Amino acid sequence: AAAELATGAAALATFGDLLGETTLLPVTATIDFLSIALGPLTATAKLNGNEAEIRAELAAGKRPEFEVVSEITNAEGKVTGRVRTVWTLKPNRKA
Repeated sequence: AAAELATGAAALATFGDLLGETTLLPVTATIDFLSIALGPLTATAKLNGNEAEIRAELAAGKRPEFEVVSEITNAEGKVTGRVRTVWTLKPNRKA
């Protein structure tokens, strides 16, 4: 669950300033289980794309999709899993 939350947190950290005019929605998510995960785990996530291009696409009236990848590591730093979530920014309808 932490890895899925990490992808959303990364998306919000990057595009949170747009939430008044857009809605952030998940499109797809995949999980790769790489090894047994025991003990304390850490999930880190980063945008897998160009933020400026995504913002330009939105400004051009499109609904951009972008991938955020989260890696789960154990205490030794070994990657035990990976979550890839594709997000979209849907422009809000004008009232």
